[in-house]
Amino acid sequence: MKVFVHVREKTFLVHCGDGGQKLRWLANVGVARYDKTLGMELGLPRGIRFEDGTRLDMADVVNAKLQEDDHVWVLLRDDVAGEEQPESKPLPKKPAVVSGRMSPNTKRRVLAS
Repeated sequence: MKVFVHVREKTFLVHCGDGGQKLRWLANVGVARYDKTLGMELGLPRGIRFEDGTRLDMADVVNAKLQEDDHVWVLLRDDVAGEEQPESKPLPKKPAVVSGRMSPNTKRRVLAS
C-alpha cells in the first residue's frame, strides 16, 4: 500500500506495506522526510487530514481509513494554532522523591492520608 503524504509544500510517496501502522506513524514519516532534523524544525505532527479538510484520528490504522494512492495532509503546530484545544486536566501531584526515596515529610503525609 502506498500513500501520498503532504507536508507544507512538499509531497512524499510513503510505502506502508500492508498498512497496519497507525496514522500517527504516517504523519511522523512525513515530518521526518520533510525535516532532516527529525522534527526539531517542525515539531510533532498535530493531526492528519484529507484534502477536503476532514480530520482523521491519529490512533486509527492506515489500511482501515485510507486506500491505495490516497493523499493526506499533515497538520503542524502552525496549522492548528487558532483551533480550540480540548480542555486539559491538571496532573495529580506526586509525592516528592529524593534519591529514589520519599522525603520524611512526604512519607508522613502519605501515611497519614
